[in-house]
Amino acid sequence: PELKITLLDSLNKRVKFLNEVIRQLELKNIDAIHGRAEDIGKNENYREKYDLCVSRAVANLATLSEYCMPFVRVGGVFVSYKSGDIDEEVLKSKKAISLFGGKIDEVVKFQLPGTDINRAFVKIKKIKGITPKVYEQAIGFLRIPDGDNLLDNTGIHPESYEVAESLLKELDLNIEDINTNSFKEKLQNAKVEDLVHKLNSNEYTITDIIKELLTPGLDPRDELESPILKSDILHIEDLRIGMELEGTVRNVASFGAFVDIGLHDDGLIHISKMSKSFVKNPNDILNVGDIIKCYVDGIDLEKQKVQLSLIKEKN
Repeated sequence: PELKITLLDSLNKRVKFLNEVIRQLELKNIDAIHGRAEDIGKNENYREKYDLCVSRAVANLATLSEYCMPFVRVGGVFVSYKSGDIDEEVLKSKKAISLFGGKIDEVVKFQLPGTDINRAFVKIKKIKGITPKVYEQAIGFLRIPDGDNLLDNTGIHPESYEVAESLLKELDLNIEDINTNSFKEKLQNAKVEDLVHKLNSNEYTITDIIKELLTPGLDPRDELESPILKSDILHIEDLRIGMELEGTVRNVASFGAFVDIGLHDDGLIHISKMSKSFVKNPNDILNVGDIIKCYVDGIDLEKQKVQLSLIKEKN
């Protein structure tokens, strides 16, 4: 009774059923919400708010980490329930887990009572937070080129694999031919409305599946906005005190933050230049991956160093 639980599902019918069960049993502190993890994870009301996150085994560990880790607060854990033969999958998932601020804490292997079926719990601890900008640039980009399923190298949600496979069967397509012109041509000529009806799905899902099958392995971050760097700033000598620039935060330390402004070396924003008010921790102001507007505060040509500021000084 002291726990607060949120149940998330992409199928609205299931959410309605859960809410009815919650209502009839008069359960407290339990909410069932409808949505996809990659969308709800962007909502500040849910992002990094939970001590524990668990998931049904709907995908490989790398993909599950992508969907679940954003919900876990720093210090919290994500526990994934997997098959016993997990070693190779754990190895392949380390990069994705690290990207979303996690670290594998423990892998517990066991056998289901009364059977010879092996299972495992993978416990992943959240050791650092991620900003909305980093989340935006990371979520949904994971592709597993050497995954067991060729759909792992697309942006298709694992819960939609069954629909995707039915679509391929309906169009008489073989996933092995995904990069061929004939495969793409047949997809481009497919009638979405007919497929929605035949596969008992919806227009959004079918359109999304077709798009992803047409561009396997494409990194959607290529379409995101990049820092706006002045085209005439090529060398430190081109800078002027007070000049306004945009850049990307590359590292945050106790004394300040380093920002990529398009030069060979990153510029430094000292903690004293982050706000007119007192700043105790630079991480309260900036995080790695943030795209920010800043101002040139100092130029050391001899050492090739640039000091930056978040404070716009009056002329």
